Amino acid sequence: GVCKEKFANDFLKQKHIVDTGHKMKHECTTCGKFFTQRVALQRHIRTIHSGRSGSPRFKCSKCDKCFNSEYSKDRHEKNEELHRHMLKKSEKLECPYCSKEYSWEKRRSF
Repeated sequence: GVCKEKFANDFLKQKHIVDTGHKMKHECTTCGKFFTQRVALQRHIRTIHSGRSGSPRFKCSKCDKCFNSEYSKDRHEKNEELHRHMLKKSEKLECPYCSKEYSWEKRRSF
């Protein structure tokens, strides 16, 4: 849905949709996704179904992740907590008994 409001029954929910215009009325004919605003549908078509080869063209400057839109890339780049977590996961751990190195994901087996 468009908003987070909860309703006691379906009638009240449908009345809210009609009263506020929250109806998702703009459908992407390519993938069937719905949007409340025509401009959002147009942005979706431009960034997702624009006829490019399908490979994302905007790469994060902090990791190897790529995005179809500059907006998505910028939003991702600003997520410092995510990048700290990704950096930690890329670190190698050394076994205290045999000195063999393991990835961060294997740490539970020690």
